[in-house]
Amino acid sequence: MQQEVHPRHMLGMVLGAAALVGLGVVFAGWTAGRQDRWMRDDLLYQARLIVQTLNRNNLQKLEGNSRDAARPEYRRLKEQLMAAQQINPHWQWIYLMGRTTNRVVYFQLDSEPYDAPDPSPPGQTYEEATPVLQNVFDEGRSATEGPVPDRWGTWVSAFVPVKDLRTGKLLAVLGIDIEASQWNRMRLRAMGPPLLAGLALLLLWLSGNFLLMRRARPEAPPHPVFRYLESYLALATGLVLTATALWMVRQSELRSETIAFRRLADYETMPIFTIAKELRDLEMNGFASFFESSLEVSSDEFQQYAAHLNSLSEVTFWGWADVVEAANRPKYEQQSALKTGQANFRIWEPDESGEPRAATPRKHYFPLVHLTPLNSRKSLLGLDLGADSARQAELQQALQTRLPTQIGSVPALQSTFKGQGILLVHRASRAGPPRRLDGLVVASLDISRWLHASLNQNPDRRPMAVIDLLELHHGAAPVWIGTTAERTGLPPAVDLLDRSRLTVIRPLLTFGRCYAVVARPTAEFFRLQESVAWLLTLAGLVLTGSISWMLDFFATRRENLARLVSEQARELAESMRHFSLLAHQNRVITWELDRNGYYVAISDMAETILGYRPDEIIGKLRFFDLCPEPDRERFRREGLQFLHRGEPATDVVNAMVAKSGQIVWVSSSGIPIRDAEGNLTGYWGTDTDITDRKRAEDELARLAQENQKAAARYATLISASNTGAWEYHDDTARMWASAEYFDMLGLDPARFLGADGCTDIEAGWLALLHPDDRTQAQQDFLDYLKNPESVYQHTFRMRHADGHWVWVLSRGRMLRDAAGRPTPMVVGTHIDITATQRIEEALRESERKYRTLFSEMLEGFALHEILLDHAGRPTDYRYLAVNPAFERMTGLRAQDILGKTVLAVLPETERKWIEIFGQVALTGLPAYFDSYSGALDKHFEVTAFRPAPGQFACIISDISVRKRAEAELQESRRQHAALLANLPGMAYRCRIDRDWTMEFVSDGCLALTGYSPEDLAVSRTVTYNAIIAPAFRQMVWDKWQEALRARHPCALEYQIITRRGETKWVWEQGEGVYDGQGRLQALEGFISDITERKRADAERDRLTRAIEQSTETVVITDANGAMLYVNPQFTKTSGYTREEALGRNPHILQSGWHDKAFYQAMWKTLRAGRTWEGQLVNKRKDGTLFTEQAAISPVRDAAGQIVHFVAVKRDITDQIRIQKEKEDLQVQLLHSQKMESIGRLAGGVAHDFNNMLQAILGYCEMALELAPPGETLHADLTEIQKAAQRSAALTRQLQIFARKQTVMPWELNLNESIAGMLTMLQRLIGEEIQLVWKPAENLGLVKMDPGQVDQILANLCLNSRDAIQKSGQITIATANEQIAGEAARKIGGDLPPGDYTVLSVHDDGCGMSPDVLAHIFEPFFTTKVSGKGTGLGLAIVYGIVTQNGGGIQVDSTPGTGTMFKIYLPRYTGEAGAAPPAEAEEQAAARGETILVVEDEETILQTTRRMLESLGYRVLATPSPKAAVELVRNHKGNLDLLITDVIMKDMNGPELVQELLKQRQNLKHLYMSGYAANLLVKQGVNSHRLDFIQKPFSRTVLAKAVRDTLRRA
Repeated sequence: MQQEVHPRHMLGMVLGAAALVGLGVVFAGWTAGRQDRWMRDDLLYQARLIVQTLNRNNLQKLEGNSRDAARPEYRRLKEQLMAAQQINPHWQWIYLMGRTTNRVVYFQLDSEPYDAPDPSPPGQTYEEATPVLQNVFDEGRSATEGPVPDRWGTWVSAFVPVKDLRTGKLLAVLGIDIEASQWNRMRLRAMGPPLLAGLALLLLWLSGNFLLMRRARPEAPPHPVFRYLESYLALATGLVLTATALWMVRQSELRSETIAFRRLADYETMPIFTIAKELRDLEMNGFASFFESSLEVSSDEFQQYAAHLNSLSEVTFWGWADVVEAANRPKYEQQSALKTGQANFRIWEPDESGEPRAATPRKHYFPLVHLTPLNSRKSLLGLDLGADSARQAELQQALQTRLPTQIGSVPALQSTFKGQGILLVHRASRAGPPRRLDGLVVASLDISRWLHASLNQNPDRRPMAVIDLLELHHGAAPVWIGTTAERTGLPPAVDLLDRSRLTVIRPLLTFGRCYAVVARPTAEFFRLQESVAWLLTLAGLVLTGSISWMLDFFATRRENLARLVSEQARELAESMRHFSLLAHQNRVITWELDRNGYYVAISDMAETILGYRPDEIIGKLRFFDLCPEPDRERFRREGLQFLHRGEPATDVVNAMVAKSGQIVWVSSSGIPIRDAEGNLTGYWGTDTDITDRKRAEDELARLAQENQKAAARYATLISASNTGAWEYHDDTARMWASAEYFDMLGLDPARFLGADGCTDIEAGWLALLHPDDRTQAQQDFLDYLKNPESVYQHTFRMRHADGHWVWVLSRGRMLRDAAGRPTPMVVGTHIDITATQRIEEALRESERKYRTLFSEMLEGFALHEILLDHAGRPTDYRYLAVNPAFERMTGLRAQDILGKTVLAVLPETERKWIEIFGQVALTGLPAYFDSYSGALDKHFEVTAFRPAPGQFACIISDISVRKRAEAELQESRRQHAALLANLPGMAYRCRIDRDWTMEFVSDGCLALTGYSPEDLAVSRTVTYNAIIAPAFRQMVWDKWQEALRARHPCALEYQIITRRGETKWVWEQGEGVYDGQGRLQALEGFISDITERKRADAERDRLTRAIEQSTETVVITDANGAMLYVNPQFTKTSGYTREEALGRNPHILQSGWHDKAFYQAMWKTLRAGRTWEGQLVNKRKDGTLFTEQAAISPVRDAAGQIVHFVAVKRDITDQIRIQKEKEDLQVQLLHSQKMESIGRLAGGVAHDFNNMLQAILGYCEMALELAPPGETLHADLTEIQKAAQRSAALTRQLQIFARKQTVMPWELNLNESIAGMLTMLQRLIGEEIQLVWKPAENLGLVKMDPGQVDQILANLCLNSRDAIQKSGQITIATANEQIAGEAARKIGGDLPPGDYTVLSVHDDGCGMSPDVLAHIFEPFFTTKVSGKGTGLGLAIVYGIVTQNGGGIQVDSTPGTGTMFKIYLPRYTGEAGAAPPAEAEEQAAARGETILVVEDEETILQTTRRMLESLGYRVLATPSPKAAVELVRNHKGNLDLLITDVIMKDMNGPELVQELLKQRQNLKHLYMSGYAANLLVKQGVNSHRLDFIQKPFSRTVLAKAVRDTLRRA
């Protein structure tokens, strides 16, 4: 038997082991995949951190070729990436890649050392570019890939695009490589726990199967381990699975903690990065630009500019350090003493003791010349930042790179820091003109304040992260420079390798260095992290224990049930054996007939008594077929009638023919068999072999007939048959009994028999009967005596001498006389049938028990025969017997299935049932299980055992209802749990005691109180009373007692204190729970958090108070506009009391300022559900007007209908007035600033024009001398000269407009000046436009520069020309006007009343709209198409007029034209002389030698030729340095120096000073095209005698030279 089962067990064990191995491998692979995803996310995160700190400006300067290697930006970024590799030792490379337009990927730079054996120079093509990398370039999205091989190895890579933050343009792709072998090792480490768990489960599976197989052996000894084997295996498996789940959950929690801390670290460190970036890109660059754009920065200007920078607490001071060459040191110290106001200014350095001393000689000095804040730092002025060689090198690098750079520590500056600090410098330089600039912007960054920038956002909170700052250098250990750990007690992080799991290291690439910003979690962070691992562990242990307990329970129940079934089966078998023994001993045949009379069952005793085997009878013979032929038909007819009536039969005596042909007499008894519906299905009964008894009776009858003749033989027969004989004489009521009669009762006959040998019936019979049988026996005998037609027969019990009862079969017959008449004598016998009765009683009792168990048991019972194929495998089974319960459960009727196979009855029966029952029938091993039968659509609990070889019996219970109930209960519990879990509060059941002991609390208690349900259950950790705030405990108790006394629900509000110490408001509602007798059992209710509601109530109260006390007007109306509420400010603003306003419409405030359309638009917006905002001009109760800024919003109810309007308004009447004044001032300031800007532009343009005009006028003048006056060429040259002179005048006007040229005002008559320009103006505007001139008579004089009049007319006429399409008219007119105060204010805010000369220009062009009129005097504002105007003309006109104290009035209407009226103050004096004309005479030269220095080659040659034509010897050079050298080498006389003022290497005054050192009597003449104010800064006054303004003619030059040479 074991050989048949063992291979199956082995196969199942092997398949299970294979499945576990597969699942373990899959689980380990999934874990490795998850670890791979996490590592890729981490790698991308680190790469993004590097990208965030890259300087895009430096990156954009790289070209991606070999020339980059020499760029400072390349070297700086490469060295920073080399240092950044220390952040993660697994990083093999960090690099930047670019891509050409033809999709070729190349290296821009990488982190390889300069001396690497196989370097990747900039521009090197990366031929192994994968599609993933190309996709990063295409889509600009980050990605990881790998392992991927290339020429250097196999790598896992992260790629992050680097984009221009302003334009989004892709600049490069940053990559980080990790060696594939290292990557795989990190992945495989994550597979360890899953593999160990899988191995543990595999060992449990194999060992469990082995032990189960051992337990299944019949010879297996009983052992407690075997009994509870499933429980132990479930416990071990549950522990392994719980540990595995705990590990998985903990891994996920650790990952979540890592991500959470990263976010925290990013937030905490962001201010550090922001400060560094703004300091580098904004403040330092802006400061440098400030110096570069200024000709000279004074100490006051420096302090003023830097004032806003002093608000940066991280920077302890700002400064400026000049770059001073050793040769210029004395001069520089003198100038700086004046500049700084420090008379003893000097360049100094600290000595060994820290005391200042004069700086030692070196090539360059870097003295601090400006500082802010300056209060306690004046002593630092003059400190040389480059006092040692290391800092000299760093400063030189900063000069070369022109990038913000960190330099080494300066000991003299350390006192300015709170802790440690770093010094930052940024070069600012300008070569000139007009002044050379070279120096360094200096910023002193305090490390401690810098790192605490994030903490300053909330200095009172307990920090959750510690920030450390380390400086990284390639090939060297990190240098710790600062921390925020003072408030946490954590030691500084001085080693990047010694870091915890959550440590976040962010690289910071700035100021030429690589920093590591290290963020580490504090205990506060871990305190806020909540873990469910312990809950999972508890749940796993509880679930494991529950399953183990359930398996133990079911194992015990299975064992008990199996033992009960076995005992019942054993008792049934024993009863059957006893019955069989009794039947065999008493020759009793048991049988069963169907309703047609066929035998369906018969016991083996049939073969003993009748000679027929059961199989020769069952299903083949009917009950009457064994009856002797003569009586067969009668017996068949009577028997079938009796059978169909379904009546029980008792002791029916009939003859049966044995197989041998002998007649066998039997006494048959039977009972009907009915199905569940009461239908007769057959008979069950017994045939008792009474052949011997029959023969005895026959013999007795024969002896009776012989009567006295055979008395001796009769007595002998009676004695021999152990039968007692008796005679009853009815006439004497006495009886005779034989000795055997009394012997069977153990009585002495002498005690009963009288002298006549008889005794009375009372003593001899009735007194000996069992009390329960006496009455019936006596009545039956009396009835017989009355009707003695048949044989008297009765069975009763008689008392034995020893007290027990003897069953007696009493039979008798009344004797008849010869005539056949009854006589008074009845003779009979007593047969002791105690043994037979006991057998029959036992048989009936056993049958009753069996039938009762079989028919009445609740479980279904079925007996089956297993059917096997030729190989001995179960293929089917046949129904042999089923009880009614089986029929009820399955719906199968016994008559339909008995004798049939299950596949014939239920073809869809699953194969598993046949296999399971086959194992039971073949092995004898019982089976207990519950399963679902698809064929019957029911769940059954089945116990199967083998009652006989090849058979199995099943006891089944229909558990479908239980299963549905369990499912419904589970669903109900799930819904209940889900309901409780999702309720925003805590459901509870508690006892009525002072502690409010909780018997049940829902999961919501954790969110409400911070305590878990387990903490509160039966006050395990804390009582609910302890959670209630002390001030409310008595109130809660009193409220509940009051509610319980009234048997009302209790609702109350109070405060609780959570586990974290937080105070919350809660609302509780509950009621008492009472039993059937009305006794209070518990309290049940619900508690919810109303803290927010309370806060909202408080906020509403605060809001109400705020509204009442607000300086803003608040009005609430209903949907129709009736005012429902106004605050006190409304009454204060409007003058209406609250009583006067409520119920009325806000129309009472309307002033009539707004039209009907205004209000319609407002209400349209409000009715649409939108907020209306705008200004309202309203009227107070006293009639005065006021302006309000209003915001009116609709308020909707829950249905979305507008029910109210809320208006919030502010009286801005004064604000509008003040704002109007501010705007007027702002407009004036803006206009002034714009004019200043255009002035600077005009000055620069004028200089360039002057240089060009100088060349034109010079060459033109010399050409005129060569051309005869009468020729055409002479006339053309004359026109060129006039045009150039007019251009020079215009250029001069530009300088005048810019306020950078001294004007030359003269008393003018505008009529005369305008008349002289009419011809030129007509040519300017064209012949299609008519120019009309209307001069006024007796026009007043004005005092102004004549060129300015030309400028005004030219610009106004040009604008009029452009406004006229095709043809039109321009009218120029003059007039005298006297302007009063009001009219003066309309013309211009600053124009004083008085007499004015008016110049007007009117055209009939297109005109201008009001919005254009508001901007016409702004520089560069123009409405003309591109190329048609610069937007400067009217700005110049405005500048000239205001410069001369006048005003402008413009009147323009679109489509009708424009009129400009210019008001100039009238000059009351007399007309003066005209400006002096150029002298015609040219003083002759006297052989003097003149040195001309001019950096413009054209002007240099023109001037040289002019002077030579005048007879002077001329030495000419374009360079001041060359001039110094020329003078040094010139041996002859040098009478005059003519030099340009502003030149590149050296300006004019500096050149004069240098040459005076060689030629002390050298005279000089300056020339320049720059404006006057710029020349003053160069030390030259344009009104001095030694200056000539470009452009100049030869005549002007000759006079200036002659005048200069004449001066002593």
